[in-house]
Amino acid sequence: SAPLFSRFQDAQGIFYQEIDGKDMMVLYSKSAYNHWTYTAILPTSVILMDTRAIQRLAIGIVLLTLVLGVCISCVLAYWNTRPIKKVASVVREYVNGGGTVVPDNVNELDYIEGSIHHIIQDSRTLEDDLKKNILVLQNVFMDKLLRNGFQSEAEMQRLLLDAELDIKGELFEVMIVRGRPVGASASRPPEPNGLQLAVKEVLLEGGNGSYVADLGSFQFAVLFLFPTGEELANKLKITRAMDEIKKRLNGGYHMAVSFGIGRPSRELRGVHRSFAEGLRAMALCDELGDGEQAVWYESLKNTVSGYYYPLDIELRLINACKSGNRKEVQNAMQKIHGQNFGRRELPDRVKKLLFYNMQCTLMKLTRELHMAREMPAVPDETDWMQDSESAFAEIEKQFLSICRLVDGSKKSHNVRLRDDIVAFLVAHYADPNLGVEMISSHFRLSTSYFSQFFKEQIGETFSSYVENLRIR
Repeated sequence: SAPLFSRFQDAQGIFYQEIDGKDMMVLYSKSAYNHWTYTAILPTSVILMDTRAIQRLAIGIVLLTLVLGVCISCVLAYWNTRPIKKVASVVREYVNGGGTVVPDNVNELDYIEGSIHHIIQDSRTLEDDLKKNILVLQNVFMDKLLRNGFQSEAEMQRLLLDAELDIKGELFEVMIVRGRPVGASASRPPEPNGLQLAVKEVLLEGGNGSYVADLGSFQFAVLFLFPTGEELANKLKITRAMDEIKKRLNGGYHMAVSFGIGRPSRELRGVHRSFAEGLRAMALCDELGDGEQAVWYESLKNTVSGYYYPLDIELRLINACKSGNRKEVQNAMQKIHGQNFGRRELPDRVKKLLFYNMQCTLMKLTRELHMAREMPAVPDETDWMQDSESAFAEIEKQFLSICRLVDGSKKSHNVRLRDDIVAFLVAHYADPNLGVEMISSHFRLSTSYFSQFFKEQIGETFSSYVENLRIR
């Protein structure tokens, strides 16, 4: 203990000392009561035994926690990245479908980020292109608006927004403008785009709320927007615009200008009616001559450039003739006559087209029914124009002749069929299987038609007739 005693300097302490070749921990404490020094000498390995157990336990807990944390992190990462992988898969399929092959080892986040970047760039490029081609969209909108190409109000509003047009007003009226090159312009006509720009400039200078659409062949449609329903003031604005357009095109382009003005519409989607009326008014300008003309549709009264002979009326005539329905033929001809000669004043050229069309219907009928040899000759076109009423009456006579021939053929066929049925009944009345189904099948008729036909032709029902025949 002598070497140790020299190190007991303080009232108490702890130090390490090698004793007999072993590491020892020496603890000492001096008593203030009896001035003794109490000393404990313990091997260091014994002291650290519990500490190492706690250390190993702590390391084990840390390692176990780390492994569990990694596993849980992997599971959570997998579940959280599933949407990203799904989005990446959709984008990959889209890109691969477009012809670009994307490697499978590309990081999904980087890939999606790059794709979004490209989408944004493409969107901006598309937006720039749309801005550059806004005039094309406006022309598409005007063309669909004038030709009634919108299926719904929502579709019209959507394209109106895309075309960046602000078309607002209480009344909408369409004016057709057509230029005809004269003089030096006839040999070298100007570009239609130049004419359209000139018309737009005139309308802008005049302060008119309007839009211009190119119809081709030096023809344009001008849509006027009026805030109020003052008819006289609106007509005055259109008249001034016509005068300015005429001056500009006559002076700068050497064009003879004609105008066809339709009636105003209170709805934007109803503009197509005003457009159609403007075209009809323009068609009348052609009939009035080659000079400059301005025709308002409302001033046409009953004078129109087209005849009335729609497809449904033609089919109605054809079916009535094929069925031999004389009354239906007369009704259809009366409607055609009333529409073309009562409510309209057709020019001779248009009457001739109407008669040609009706003659074509006659030719189709006679060929289908194999009656060409039985029909009387149709009058020459030189005779048609002398008296339109007589020509129409002659054509009506032709239709009624076909109807009469069909009716006669139908009646003779019915007589033959009736006689054949009676003869069959007389020959087979003793057959126990004789009935409506048997005879209908033999003569290739439906049972309902056979029953009705038999009652009409014989005057009594089938069962009653067979019963009386068997009794006789």
